[in-house]
Amino acid sequence: PSSASESWTPITGAMSHPSLVAFSPRGESAVIYSRTADRLQVIDGLPARPSITSGAATTELGHISKLALTDDARTVVALSGESNLVSFFSAGAWRQMPAAYSPTAWSFVTKSHDLLLSDAVQRVVVVLSGVGETAPVVHILAQGIQADYVAVTKNGEAMILADSNTGTVWAAEPGTMVLRPVASGAHVDSLSLLRDGHTALLSVSPALSIFQLPPASSF
Repeated sequence: PSSASESWTPITGAMSHPSLVAFSPRGESAVIYSRTADRLQVIDGLPARPSITSGAATTELGHISKLALTDDARTVVALSGESNLVSFFSAGAWRQMPAAYSPTAWSFVTKSHDLLLSDAVQRVVVVLSGVGETAPVVHILAQGIQADYVAVTKNGEAMILADSNTGTVWAAEPGTMVLRPVASGAHVDSLSLLRDGHTALLSVSPALSIFQLPPASSF
């Protein structure tokens, strides 16, 4: 049941029944994608004043299987489920990412155009800097790990990765790009930051599992 404090705000012009939805790191923007319409829309101004700020046809990409959006709502990255190619939409046009990756998980870093990406095929984690602004610069964060979940804290102080097979959780500061393990043996079937921005939800089944990130100075 809804509480008295909850309210619904219709978003004029938004596509109904989207196939995929992705939020920016701070949750103030979102991108929705309709497979049947072969189109996506970017919503800015969340949560108080949501509005459609841009849209794009996705026909040239085929069906999209994964999306990410910058906090300024200016750049979208999309993974084609058919060709397994990564493309980004910026300044009104789609362009293919120059480096070939098969992202298992990704997220833009808070208030930036830096994309944290884990490629389980190549067993590499990279940060692509300047996506949508210039040719992305590749920073290798880690090699030889298979992280299938990534997240970025709301204040942008930490990038978090998790491997559901080993239960290992890593963290790194964007400024230092040094990745260190901060937990091991955890049950991981998700990785979501809670409202405080520093507590991570690792699992909801069979039991609720949360993890409190240590201070950034410790990793």
